[in-house]
Amino acid sequence: MAQLGNDSSDLVELLARTWRDVLRRDDIDEGANFFELGGDSLQLVRVVTMARAAGVRIPPAVFRRHPTIRELARALAEGTPAGPARPVPVSGPIPLLPSQVRFFDWRIEDPDAYSTTLVARVSASVDPVLLGRALYALAERHEALRTVFPTGPQGRHVVLQDASAATRYKMVSAHGLAEDAVDKLVADVVDGLRAAIDISAGPLWHATHLDHGELGGTLCLVVHHLVADAPSLGVLVEDLQELYGTLQVGGAGPTPGEPVVANHARKFRELAAGRVDEETVAYWAGRPWHRFGRLPRSTTATAADLSRAVTLHRTLPGPVTDSLVRSLAATGTSTEEALVSALATTLREVTGSDVVALTVTRNGREPVGDDYDLSREVGYLVLSAPCLLEFPDSPAQPAPLAEQIQRQRDLAREWNALRHLGDDRARWADLPAPEVHLVYLGVRADRWQPPFEALWSRQNEPRVGELPHPVSVYAEIVDGELCLSWIYGTDLLAEQTVRELADGTQRRLTGQGADAPSGPARTDRDARTVSS
Repeated sequence: MAQLGNDSSDLVELLARTWRDVLRRDDIDEGANFFELGGDSLQLVRVVTMARAAGVRIPPAVFRRHPTIRELARALAEGTPAGPARPVPVSGPIPLLPSQVRFFDWRIEDPDAYSTTLVARVSASVDPVLLGRALYALAERHEALRTVFPTGPQGRHVVLQDASAATRYKMVSAHGLAEDAVDKLVADVVDGLRAAIDISAGPLWHATHLDHGELGGTLCLVVHHLVADAPSLGVLVEDLQELYGTLQVGGAGPTPGEPVVANHARKFRELAAGRVDEETVAYWAGRPWHRFGRLPRSTTATAADLSRAVTLHRTLPGPVTDSLVRSLAATGTSTEEALVSALATTLREVTGSDVVALTVTRNGREPVGDDYDLSREVGYLVLSAPCLLEFPDSPAQPAPLAEQIQRQRDLAREWNALRHLGDDRARWADLPAPEVHLVYLGVRADRWQPPFEALWSRQNEPRVGELPHPVSVYAEIVDGELCLSWIYGTDLLAEQTVRELADGTQRRLTGQGADAPSGPARTDRDARTVSS
């Protein structure tokens, strides 16, 4: 990929601009550490993506080794190193990722139903046949899109298909339809694509192009969660458009991509097979598993039914969100860390316990080692790990809250190896599970560019089965506003309890007093359960 110049000054200017945009700071010193400024893995990926659009490739491993503008610019200008090592070709069975093991461990009555729908308007200039070739090339580039999960003697396993078998694309004529008829057709097509997904036999993603003649068209894309998590969607959209553009000017399609995700899964298995050090095992075993406070229950039920899940929505207005993000950046605190801290402090208040627990799901793009790059990969790569916190003024006199959060974040890969892949995983599965689940999705960005235009997207999930967590919190910055969705089981928790959690978390995020208004809210039954 082209560089901006032989001198690092151009790179310094580019990096400074992207860091200012991502970190929302105007005063970034060239020698300041990205992570000490509040940057996290989600924001690292945003910097990498913005630099890539400007013609500069930044391997995330190089970014982590050189986390200041000055050091990173010098390393990139010198070409040190050229990039991650090429993965070793996979031979034999492909292991499940920790997130995939976790998915199959849940009591899911209709696992085929967990998918994401993306719908985009397509200009009349787009060639539907060429678009089909671009979708095929997308499956060639990302091996996750070619995977299926049949059941064998040892349970679920991974099989890698050929791109032709893994890609389903249809072209449908929809000329002369009124707007309401188009909307109904799109809904029917999406329902059909969802119903066609079969995680055992494949494919796990389907696409249809509706041709509206001179008015253009509509692209409907449905992809299962097992092969594309939330951070994957932006990569899917960007790569599809890039591949279409390459084919449009007569370029060749890509050669099949290296099996990066499969090798990532293999490295996790190696980690689980004895490469987690004794100190880390002792750390996780020594967490206060049996001392964290429990939320007050409204019934004697032991599980929450999906059909009775409810969502409470909260939004911080744009000026409040901007003030929050800038104040966090000034103190070097990431938005995710602020959410964890605010939620944990509120849990302490609601439960009356100095020990609290929550599960935090992160984007999982950190490799197990530094010899490969996951920032532009599609897959179910997210990692969920417990966060058990003892407040500093408790009798145990633990480390400051920020240090506890950071250490457990740093050991999330090891936790996943132990909990989901190791020979002793039953030991970890027997530990009490946190009741609250937090997912920070970062800043939502529109990745569609002309001749494509985003229409809508949606998480698709069944309404029958067991809610994975009594309450899940999905946080995302949308159009400059921090939006929080609190999804909870009404057969476990009273609405008042969840409102107390939402109110307290919002007050602590904004630094307001206990009597401050809680902001706009609405409650509905449009619940997302595992859409991380």
